[in-house]
Amino acid sequence: LAFTTIYVSTGTAAGIIGLALFPDGVNIGASASVLGLYGVLVVTSAWSVIYPSRVSIPLVVAKRLAPVAAVFVLYHWMTSDFGNSAYIAALAGGLIGGILVAALAAAV
Repeated sequence: LAFTTIYVSTGTAAGIIGLALFPDGVNIGASASVLGLYGVLVVTSAWSVIYPSRVSIPLVVAKRLAPVAAVFVLYHWMTSDFGNSAYIAALAGGLIGGILVAALAAAV
């Protein structure tokens, strides 16, 4: 439920920011939501290195995900003329969501 909430909220926030900055433009897609989930992945991965747990992402898996995530992020920031601020907001929302998820998981 937490990941769905972060996915939907980062996508919605990016859409609202995009409309506020570019009222004549329309952007449809899941890239901002996926970027928010990458923010969660970064925070929870860093958290699991500091505070190891039995549900941590294995380092081998993280090494496989990192190049794909880097290509995704760089591609969208280099080719998007629409709302780079929206993508930054989605990433920031994902980072904040990741902190909340990691803190709540540690408390359980």
